[in-house]
Amino acid sequence: MKNKNDLSTLTSRPGTIFTIFVCLFVIVSVAMPTFAIFNYSSTTINGSGNGYDEGWGITVGGGDVYVTGCVYEGANNNIWIAKYNSNLVLQTSTTINGSGNGSDEGYGITIDTISTNAVWLTGVSYETAGGNNIWLSKHLIDVDTIPPGQVTGVVAVTDSQVQLQWVAPGDDGYSGNVEGGK
Repeated sequence: MKNKNDLSTLTSRPGTIFTIFVCLFVIVSVAMPTFAIFNYSSTTINGSGNGYDEGWGITVGGGDVYVTGCVYEGANNNIWIAKYNSNLVLQTSTTINGSGNGSDEGYGITIDTISTNAVWLTGVSYETAGGNNIWLSKHLIDVDTIPPGQVTGVVAVTDSQVQLQWVAPGDDGYSGNVEGGK
C-alpha cells in the first residue's frame, strides 16, 4: 500500500483538482520624500579634566532636558547629571564619584512619574570593595534656589547642629537641610 504522504509521484483521476501554491517575493519600491535635518539647538560640555566626556541618557519633562553620562575629572570618569532648559541653558548639574575612585558612568535617566521633582538614574560605579557595580539612584531635580531674605530664628539643636529659619520674598515653598557644612 502506498503512503498517502508520499508525493514522489502524483497521479490524477478524472475530476481531481490539484492546487499548486506558489510563493512569490514582491519587492516594492517606495519613493521617500527628501528632507533635511537642521540643528535647532546644541551645546557642548567639557569636564574639568579635558578627557573623555560622554552623554549616555536623556529625557525630557516639564519643558526641561535631563541628561546623564560621565565627565573626566583628572584621574577618572565620574557620573554626570545635568538639567537644561528648553534652550539648552544649564540649570543645574552635579558629578558623583564612587568610593573606588574608578570609572563611574551614568547610562540611563527617566523622570519619576509617581513622585514629583525627581529623576531615576542608572549606570555603573566602581566601588573599593567590589569593582564595578550597578548604580541606581533617585535625585531631586528642583531645589530651593531663592536665598533667604530674612533670618527669623536660629536654635541650637545639639552641640553640632543648629536650626535656621527664614522667610524670603517670593518664597517657593521648598525646605531643606544643610548637612556637613554643605
